[in-house]
Amino acid sequence: MLLECPITIVLKFVCFNLCTPLPWSRATSAAEQLAYQITAKCPNLHRFRYFGWSSVKADVQEALSMATVAEISKGNWSSLTSVSLQQCRLGSQGLSILVQADWPGLQHLDVSRNCIDAGGMALLAKGNWPLLTQLGLSSNHSIDAVAIAHLSATKWPLEELRLGRMLITAAGAAELAKLQLPRLANISLCGAGLTAAAMSGLAEAEWLRLSSLSISFNNLDAAAMQHLFRMQLPALELLDLTHANLTEEGAYWLALGRWPLLSILNLSDNKLNAKGVEHITSGVWPNLQCLSLDGNPIGDGGAQQLTKGDWPLLHRLTVGLGMLEMRHSAVCLGLDSDKVQGLKCDTIHLVMYLERNVSQDSVSLRPDLRKVVVVKC
Repeated sequence: MLLECPITIVLKFVCFNLCTPLPWSRATSAAEQLAYQITAKCPNLHRFRYFGWSSVKADVQEALSMATVAEISKGNWSSLTSVSLQQCRLGSQGLSILVQADWPGLQHLDVSRNCIDAGGMALLAKGNWPLLTQLGLSSNHSIDAVAIAHLSATKWPLEELRLGRMLITAAGAAELAKLQLPRLANISLCGAGLTAAAMSGLAEAEWLRLSSLSISFNNLDAAAMQHLFRMQLPALELLDLTHANLTEEGAYWLALGRWPLLSILNLSDNKLNAKGVEHITSGVWPNLQCLSLDGNPIGDGGAQQLTKGDWPLLHRLTVGLGMLEMRHSAVCLGLDSDKVQGLKCDTIHLVMYLERNVSQDSVSLRPDLRKVVVVKC
């Protein structure tokens, strides 16, 4: 199936319910024909996306991918800015072909879920893409020091790097911190198996322009959070710690972080209790606007602690109603307890939009509450 518009090509081979492997020659011929039509008819192509399918026989998928990559690499697309080749079983052969492509304007490359190992990283680093700013490598092999070292050989002006859902070793994290990425603004390390040792290596990074850091779905104990506190991130605006096994001990170190531009803090689905919330409210984040705490057992004590946060710009606060005793917590947060009584359910979240009354000399959470929205998930 080929979906075409003036600037984008999305190529999908749908081969469901194959009882027997499709012959390589037939699969290759079909892929080459479609890819050839693209290169011939779309000289001004801007974006190309090819999605592999897990339900396709392995040999068929490999044949399709190799034929497609070989053909599109021949395309002389000076306008091409984005290429996505996810789950294509590229391997060393596919990467060696891909890096020969002459795409001088390429800015975004996503090769996630392609079983790329250290050898594959060495091949990928040979790509001559001087404008490459976004690189997706999620769900590949584990990232060790050798694999990361190959990235250091490139001269790509990376601004976004996605390394999620893959194991990053302590040595790999230390090597990652050494990379010269002066323009890096967004990095995703979600589900990367980060340990305290790995976080210790990352703490040495000099990502002075980093505005977004995602380290969700990792097991971050107090020792790991201590290293996060040490990170120098003066431009950080978004910190995602969803499902990071964060406890009150880790919250203590989190609150010590000095990130003056932090505006979005996601702490959903952790193990924060009332004491943990107390630590969080002591954080000095004058620009904080959105705080998410749903999925934490904060209880009434935590709800009361939330009123002590000194965040003058906060306008969105999300908590899980199932974690609170409704009537008392409603009073703590300045809500009409009659409106929330009986809503005790783990699948209901409370989103509060706050408006500050600048005419008051002192503002707190309760009197500034203007709108309450209950969202059923």
